[in-house]
Amino acid sequence: MVEWLETWVQTMARLRDSTRRMYQSHIRLYFRRLLDGVLLRELHIGHVQDAFQRLFDEGMTAATARRLFSTLRSALNPARYLKLPKGRRPFAVVWTKRRVKEWQRTGERPVVAVWTPAQLAEFLSAIAVTRCSPRIT
Repeated sequence: MVEWLETWVQTMARLRDSTRRMYQSHIRLYFRRLLDGVLLRELHIGHVQDAFQRLFDEGMTAATARRLFSTLRSALNPARYLKLPKGRRPFAVVWTKRRVKEWQRTGERPVVAVWTPAQLAEFLSAIAVTRCSPRIT
């Protein structure tokens, strides 16, 4: 467990130096002796409760406990800090004659394209004779 914490704090990409030093201090002063010998895959809430109870018995303040808990929570839930790029919303374009010709030439079309009123009317006229045509009243 302690090896995981040390690796985690060294490999955190987006972390201020002061926060990194605080995490390292928590690992060195508290977690190393409290969680030494506990394997990460075997860690359970009982280990954490026992560790914090030992610290309270030694006179740890509630404020220190909150900071230690924050460090431990961050280490055990690294995906929480994952920064994903924001997706770009597609921008709708009108199917102009130029865009239609470009699509016919290359086979590439815009992600979102809307018909002009004339194109919509042409489409509706073309499907009016089919069995599945919409009823426009």
